[in-house]
Amino acid sequence: MVAPSKPRVVIVDDSAVMRKLLEAGLSQSGRFDVVGTARDPYEAWELIKTLAPDAITLDVQMPRMDGLVFLERLMHQRPLPVVMVSALTQNGCEATLRALELGAVDFVGKPPIGSVDGTAILLSEIVAKLQRAVSTQVNPKLATEHGTGAAVGYARHARFIAIGGNSGGIDALRRILKALTASCSPVVVSHFLPNSMVQAMLIQMQRQSSAQIRLAQHGDELRSGTVLWAPFDKHLGLRKTIQGYAVELMGGDAINGCRPSVDHLFRSCVMLEERQFLAVLLDGVGVDGQSGLKHVEAHGALAILQRERPSAHEVQRLAESAVREQDRQGIQRLSANDIAAYLARVSAA
Repeated sequence: MVAPSKPRVVIVDDSAVMRKLLEAGLSQSGRFDVVGTARDPYEAWELIKTLAPDAITLDVQMPRMDGLVFLERLMHQRPLPVVMVSALTQNGCEATLRALELGAVDFVGKPPIGSVDGTAILLSEIVAKLQRAVSTQVNPKLATEHGTGAAVGYARHARFIAIGGNSGGIDALRRILKALTASCSPVVVSHFLPNSMVQAMLIQMQRQSSAQIRLAQHGDELRSGTVLWAPFDKHLGLRKTIQGYAVELMGGDAINGCRPSVDHLFRSCVMLEERQFLAVLLDGVGVDGQSGLKHVEAHGALAILQRERPSAHEVQRLAESAVREQDRQGIQRLSANDIAAYLARVSAA
């Protein structure tokens, strides 16, 4: 029996050390075939035309052509899955978010020079995220910003919306928040990201969304049109108040390797004994949030899992459940664009 071929990857980075590191890590994983490396976009373009890889890794700052300029041209002329590999400085984070807007699937942060732990984390993430990337349908820049037009619906009202993600799902989260209106139901977000990326994301989203988006503080009341984001290294949960619901921030051990943890957020929602809310788990490479989403669904609230290619049956089932609540069964699976289009229409009860 002939073994299935491995996904073919081209590495694009101006650092010879980083090229060797990524090549060795991907090759040793046994899951990829590194067919070429390039030190700038011009070399990369020739390799892509000649070798037709299944995916590439791409640095932002490179000689002869900026990585973002190259990415934009690539997505217009020959779209393929791209995972960004960039330093998560403030400038690096802003560039990474721009890369996601242009069509990159995901990103990993370069570790500090000489960091053994950081290097191991980088290699683990790049393997996992490339695996997701090669199974993702690539959408060029313009296609990523609009919904698919599928008939999506459930309740028109929700007391609040809880959104979670672990490593990955940042582009989906950006699209969802961008679509929210100034009258949307209160939203809380728990997403495991480096602190510098959280800050850059908040700045970008505050410019692009009609909702008010800011870091959560302990005791914040949930209000319509407001998105409260879990601070780096703090678990975010909810508690009942006289007025409604409020944020609880806490330290404690990481859960599933994450702090903030999506499982912590979703379980706290279930403990409120409230069913008129919805929870959304974004696609990622970790397990955090999966158990909590099952608890949400078992509790009787609406549980949605991001899935970029849901079946027509799954989309239709959610649309029909808007009319017949008793027909809603299991965790609903929708693309990020359909989730964004749906949440934009959900307002507080």
